[in-house]
Amino acid sequence: DESVADLLFSYLFAAGYLTGDEVNGFKLPNDEVMLDFQHKMLEHYRQQYHIDTRLFTDVTDQLQKVLDAKDQVESEQAIESLKISLERLLSEFAEFTQIKEGNLTGSGLTKIVHANEDLIHSVMSYITLQLKSLSKFGTEVYLGGGRADIVFIDEENNKAAVIEPKYGKETAQNAIEQIK
Repeated sequence: DESVADLLFSYLFAAGYLTGDEVNGFKLPNDEVMLDFQHKMLEHYRQQYHIDTRLFTDVTDQLQKVLDAKDQVESEQAIESLKISLERLLSEFAEFTQIKEGNLTGSGLTKIVHANEDLIHSVMSYITLQLKSLSKFGTEVYLGGGRADIVFIDEENNKAAVIEPKYGKETAQNAIEQIK
């Protein structure tokens, strides 16, 4: 519900956990809040999904290698390693379709609650925020013809990326067309 999200962001802004940003609307105000936010997200994934946190670190490291690649061959090798690491991480999300409701309510029943691209979006946002050469980051960024799910810029390596997670019947080709 958009009104609930607006209320949440208003409270976060009033409490000082968000500041205004002319380009993206809001941003985290400083490194201390950013580090706390990152720690809490990682702890959530660890507790809720029982994911080995080293898998997140591995994906972040592989993505950084893609950005640091200096030539086509190095870039292609880094992309292949990134794919493997990302598949390994996503495969740990309870078959990526189910989570034990007992983790939330104690009932022990199985219920599908996270089988959508929002979870992928959240995971990719977390990973991207860990990049050592990250210069700019945004989610749901308006780019003229629509909104990009995740956009980041690495000024150090003179590279940027648009990430459009897809889940279910959506395909990689759908994502590429949307990015174009």
